[in-house]
Amino acid sequence: NTDASLDEAVLALDELRVMVVDDSAMARKFMRKVLTNMGVKHFYEAENGRIAADMLSINTVDLVVTDYNMPEMDGKALIQFIRTQSWQKEVPVLMVTSEDNHGRLAAVEELGVVGMCDKPFEPDTVRTLLLRLLTTK
Repeated sequence: NTDASLDEAVLALDELRVMVVDDSAMARKFMRKVLTNMGVKHFYEAENGRIAADMLSINTVDLVVTDYNMPEMDGKALIQFIRTQSWQKEVPVLMVTSEDNHGRLAAVEELGVVGMCDKPFEPDTVRTLLLRLLTTK
């Protein structure tokens, strides 16, 4: 079922380009399903931050949804790359993680994420974040 609450906010979700970054294919699939149910149609997927960074160098995105713990380049390193080296420095980043180390999470928040969600990816939390993010654009 498609969630109409975001449509009521006059958001062009069908035009939103979202990059989903997680080393778990199952987690990426679930995140895509939640976002698709909200009306998002355009996705890029990466299994770690290194691949995402490479993809960001050639693809424009409106939102990055990333896990924290991944091999090769974790979510924190990806956000550092985005904020310091990417031509898309201002792209909003949503962290979705099962990480419970408050020091690590605080460091990620300081890098400038628009929000943090616990795994599993909660549709209500994501809906609220998307409303806040996209209505302030």
